[in-house]
Amino acid sequence: MKELIYQFISQNKLAVVSTIGKDGKPESALVGIAVSTSLEIIFDTVKTSRKYHNILANKHVAVVVGWDNEATLQYEGEADVLGNDNDAYNYRQIYYTAWPD
Repeated sequence: MKELIYQFISQNKLAVVSTIGKDGKPESALVGIAVSTSLEIIFDTVKTSRKYHNILANKHVAVVVGWDNEATLQYEGEADVLGNDNDAYNYRQIYYTAWPD
């Protein structure tokens, strides 16, 4: 099952990420994604975005991947802002492979 999920996510370049705003209401954004073999979804954003500030305040997120042929993967978890350690470097490499520009 893990391989099937990995293949589905990796075949999609975009996803919708939902976070919780300061007012407790959901906010969603379309983002470019990459996926690790451990099924960690990686996306980028700028520090001025709502989702960045929302994640700093509340790590709980929901992600929807796919929509072709009405097939989606709905994924809930916690988001982390990457630092500068070796793990962060590896995640960035995964993302840059999917999004080289």
